[in-house]
Amino acid sequence: MGRTSYPLLYPREISVMDRVLLVSMPFNCMTFPPLHIANLKSYLNSHQIPTDAAYFYLDCASYMGLEFYNFLYKFQIGDLLYSYLLFPEQREKVKGAFLEKLQSDYPREEFVRNFNFFEIIKKLDLFHKEILKKTNWGKYCLIGYYCYFQQFIPSLYLSKCIKEKFPLLKIVFAGKMCSFDLGRGILKSFPYVDFTISGEPEETIVELYHGIQGKLRYSEIKGLTYRKGNKVYINPPRKEIMDLDSLPYPDYDDFFFKLRKWPKHLREEYGGNYYLQVEFARGCWWRKCSFCTYNEPHGAFREKSVTRIIDEVTHLIKRYNTLQILPEQMIQPRKWREILRALKTAHPGLCGLFYLNFRVSGITKKDFFYLKQYGAKILLGTESFSTRYLQKMNKGITAIENIQALKFCEEYNVVVGHNILYGFPNEEVDDFEDNKKTIEYILHLPPPFDMETLRLTYNSKIYKNPRKFGIKAIILREEEKLRYPPSILKTFRPFFYNFVPEKPTKCGKEEWESLIKYWRNIYYKPLFSMHLKLQSLLIYQEGENFINIVDRRYESRRNYTLIGKEKDLYLFCDKIRSKEEIYARFSDMGKSEIENFIEKMCRLKLMFVEDEKVLSLAVRIN
Repeated sequence: MGRTSYPLLYPREISVMDRVLLVSMPFNCMTFPPLHIANLKSYLNSHQIPTDAAYFYLDCASYMGLEFYNFLYKFQIGDLLYSYLLFPEQREKVKGAFLEKLQSDYPREEFVRNFNFFEIIKKLDLFHKEILKKTNWGKYCLIGYYCYFQQFIPSLYLSKCIKEKFPLLKIVFAGKMCSFDLGRGILKSFPYVDFTISGEPEETIVELYHGIQGKLRYSEIKGLTYRKGNKVYINPPRKEIMDLDSLPYPDYDDFFFKLRKWPKHLREEYGGNYYLQVEFARGCWWRKCSFCTYNEPHGAFREKSVTRIIDEVTHLIKRYNTLQILPEQMIQPRKWREILRALKTAHPGLCGLFYLNFRVSGITKKDFFYLKQYGAKILLGTESFSTRYLQKMNKGITAIENIQALKFCEEYNVVVGHNILYGFPNEEVDDFEDNKKTIEYILHLPPPFDMETLRLTYNSKIYKNPRKFGIKAIILREEEKLRYPPSILKTFRPFFYNFVPEKPTKCGKEEWESLIKYWRNIYYKPLFSMHLKLQSLLIYQEGENFINIVDRRYESRRNYTLIGKEKDLYLFCDKIRSKEEIYARFSDMGKSEIENFIEKMCRLKLMFVEDEKVLSLAVRIN
């Protein structure tokens, strides 16, 4: 990798050492050491910029206790404690909201009964005093944060503490919450943050380092937002790194060094419950979902070569003596089959560990057979079982395609996670009713693991076109009003927003929750009854000239036998077929006979029809 030489433009502003410190604050997920920190550390060191990583969230877990830390992370309220410290005017509201959440959701009554809010605040204060005392801040010229959402206010608080002791030390924020106008808002609102980075941070932070050394003007650094006097300047965006193979391997050394220094009882409680992440790809090749801002900071879709991925995984396994490795990507790479094949050959011990994120469109029955052979688990972006609703999301898929994907998961026992997204501003009763009607057909298929209310995100298509999506007004969320004082909210731009729909929503959270609960109760009924779930609730067995269909989705078991051409037609529609295909394949039956058969199957909920497309729903016994 080449190295650019930067001549000195002007004398250094301050006398500093030349190191960079990358900081990961609470409340990072305990399961996943932050990949962006590991990537940035490695990238900076490869450019001869000496860099350390501080996993302060591990120190915080030590102070708070692992169970309580994980509770704060799960319910996304840990940053409320930092809001209490950072904004004194918010303290009464913050304390009340925190205690209310604790009392409603913490699993152990005894803990809640004896809970002392001010003891927790005191622990947090002691934690910060210790890291401020033990860290040699004087050897660094730049402190960098890559902020996930729950880390933002904690990162602000530490930055404020650092600036009070070392006012000339430079601080930079990167991540989704920090790009362009959002970055401008951060610099206008928080004087203890000097820079923010828009887009991918690697090349920008390298140039920022040289800018601090007096070798580049800040105005020349693409992707940088900076403050000069009372003005904030946003530089033009930087083009993404196209060749991901050129990036160095992630460096998790400091994470493991910190773990070894943990108290023994904490290491035992943690039990090594971590997964190192490997970046397979960046960006999204669909890039059209109306609710999504995943492309910030990543834009164009790029993926690493199969050889590079295998080399990177091999490096992590050998360096850290672990097989606890997962891919980090929101969209599956196009070469996923080759990747799985190569991984199985190189590291058979990884079989069954990987989760891959799939877009429903384009995945075939053969693909699910392949996933079964490897033991890969998948996440599917189903979002809804109403094509009308999916069109509002601009997902580019249909309900029948979602059903087919879940059917193949059930047939090949591929572990799948998917969710339901609701609460769009232009949601109508028909959108809910479509889902309700469709779910009656697919009670034998894996239900969603989660439900998510639409979170309106800055710069999404909905945010940029509110009228088109039925929004009367975009407003601040109550969460922001709780965490930030009014004076800050005059200049600070959050990432999430609420909205006022032009028409009131007819179906609320309770209706959606009730619908999904009904689906789960049917699907998992054998397990709830302490029985093994040996088969799907809707199966077929094939004889020489017939198939037997067994339907256990409802109160009483139902059996059906299809013979001859009816059997052949049903099996022909094992995957989605257009009616034109069916008419051509079974021309000797006649259209009316075919239509009567399909109508009968739909009435029995053994087939699903949408837009002249037909799918048989029973699952072959494997």
